[in-house]
Amino acid sequence: ISVGIIEAQSLKGLSALGSIRAIESVTLAGNFSDLAELRSMKFIQRLDLVGMSVSDLESVGTLHQLRELTLEQRPNRALDIEPLRALVNLHKLSMVQFLIQSLAPLRGMPSLAVLSLTGSIIPDLSPVADLHALAELTIDQRMVPALSQLSGSHLKLLQVNHTDGVSDPIDLTPVTTLASLETFDITAAGVITLAPLRALSKSLIKLIVTGTTISFRDMNYTVHLQAPGVIADLHNLKFLGLAWVDISNTDFLDGLSHLEDIYINQTRTLSDIRTLGTLTSLRSVQLAATNVVDISPLLNLVNLKTLTLQVTPARFDVITELKRQGVTIK
Repeated sequence: ISVGIIEAQSLKGLSALGSIRAIESVTLAGNFSDLAELRSMKFIQRLDLVGMSVSDLESVGTLHQLRELTLEQRPNRALDIEPLRALVNLHKLSMVQFLIQSLAPLRGMPSLAVLSLTGSIIPDLSPVADLHALAELTIDQRMVPALSQLSGSHLKLLQVNHTDGVSDPIDLTPVTTLASLETFDITAAGVITLAPLRALSKSLIKLIVTGTTISFRDMNYTVHLQAPGVIADLHNLKFLGLAWVDISNTDFLDGLSHLEDIYINQTRTLSDIRTLGTLTSLRSVQLAATNVVDISPLLNLVNLKTLTLQVTPARFDVITELKRQGVTIK
């Protein structure tokens, strides 16, 4: 059972629900000056606090059984997370749009596996290096330089989001300190240089690059890939996702012998996919909003199981033949 309280003036009476074991999730959205009623909710596993209620976290810190906690506030404001140190069972923590001076309290969370700091500004990421269970981290591009503090971390997944209004290219060099990284998902605007990723050729198995606008006022979503050939050096790559990128062909993927899944979306400049026909491990291909007409190279893919085509003028005769070969067309 989930309970939600939206835009109410008070939480008075919430504690009466504290004995109901079936209530697993509580969402509070609004401006609640006093969160003391939460202290009785000893069985909930998930808590979402959205809006002006996110201030004094003392009551939240008493919910030692919590597995998931989301704190979201706009615009940015300072937040003291010291009371959260006692959440020893927390598995997932999201803190959106905050100014946080110290992440040191996270050291009291030995079970923390997923941490999202979307839109938040934190000067020091070093406490994250001590979270041995942490596998997934989400940050925005302003915090990429701080990744150098995580050398030796066991992070498996890193997601980097574009910061609205920032036009400076993202230097990915600090990402290379994450020697165990398997999945890298980045949203970028303008230009992105992929060359540093070569240092992750042994560990990286999933790469997603998505273009976006520099600011919400801009209409140009396309990101320019510098040194895209570096992707071919990621020899263990099994999954590749590209969206809103300025590529015209797939030649830069030559040699990705382990690639099993690929999608290329919102890329009108793409017309030539001949190289995909040489990547014989491919099992799934998606082309959405491209200008690819000749998809005949895909006939060479003996392991291809699924082809997804959306807003792409692919040859109908080839689609028919692929269906005859047992490929599922979506």
